[in-house]
Amino acid sequence: MSILAAVIAGVIAFMIGGAWYGFIFKEAWIKEVGITEEQINDSNNGMKEMIYTFLLEIVVAFLVFFLLSHTDLNIFCAGFTIALISIFSALKNYFFEMKSFKLIAINESYKLICIMIMTLAAYFFG
Repeated sequence: MSILAAVIAGVIAFMIGGAWYGFIFKEAWIKEVGITEEQINDSNNGMKEMIYTFLLEIVVAFLVFFLLSHTDLNIFCAGFTIALISIFSALKNYFFEMKSFKLIAINESYKLICIMIMTLAAYFFG
């Protein structure tokens, strides 16, 4: 397992998250979560949350790389399976929290894309 590749994959996932939640789906995500721009600005523009997320994306990348390096499955099949496990395990929370399908689609498609990018990084550099 390449440590540098895992760190880079985590950084790329974080950058995708910035685009995903900061530009592409920003308005829809804010509406579906039920927060306001003012709340985000009052929290120092979410700086603390971004730092935590940055570190967590790197940890997730390490875990994905670790699991991919310890399976006999095709790497892309294994990566997709990891993503599905992550997505399906999160769905129960959305159901009990009565969140919209739109929010589920925004959040979980982001997760799928990031894990598959981590899988690609593991394939080429891991």
